[in-house]
Amino acid sequence: MRARLAVAIVAHSNRDLLLDALAALDGHEVHVLDNASEDGTCDAVRERFPAVDLVAQPFRDGFGANHNRLLARSDAPYHLILNDDATVEPGAIDRLAAHLDAHPAVAVAAPRIVYPDGRHQPSSFRFPDPATCLRSLATLGQAGIEQRVDGAAAAVDWASGCALLLRRSALELTGPFDEGFYMFSEETDLQRRLSDRWYRTHVVPQATVRHHVRASTGGDPSRRIV
Repeated sequence: MRARLAVAIVAHSNRDLLLDALAALDGHEVHVLDNASEDGTCDAVRERFPAVDLVAQPFRDGFGANHNRLLARSDAPYHLILNDDATVEPGAIDRLAAHLDAHPAVAVAAPRIVYPDGRHQPSSFRFPDPATCLRSLATLGQAGIEQRVDGAAAAVDWASGCALLLRRSALELTGPFDEGFYMFSEETDLQRRLSDRWYRTHVVPQATVRHHVRASTGGDPSRRIV
């Protein structure tokens, strides 16, 4: 039977946090692409989660290219891309899917992202343009970039790719991630192309994901965006 929703995770040498992420996904169709890990990730996933569809890729590739491979491994109408260092809170996936069910013009549903201790983590932003860049430059990145959503779900320009629920039918119109981007900005570009087709990105604060930001990607997402 065709699954309604598939979860896709690209992993690289982040075994323990990946196992935590997978433990929170019980009952979902899950696909993991291992991006040439060197810490025994593949063996650990096979042992702990034998039902997971695991792709053991022997070479490193970019975020967009890897997620496009996972997108092709399922035909589920909804596709959740999730970082290997992100853990979904109970009920979060169902709330994101329900939001897409209720809003056909929304192509991307993003959760509220928090640090492991529960603090707010910047995860939704304005599209870059000259005015936004000048404003953020003048304020050292403290204004003109983040679009924080509290309370009811609301539209934003784009949301971080650490956790995004995508509507497959919308991607069939725009195409998947642009593999010309290797790391960072792939999700910005995709949501810009979706916006050009009148599809929207909504943040759903009632769905929460805890994100362990790794040193390799920078400790402060908003500063990385700048």
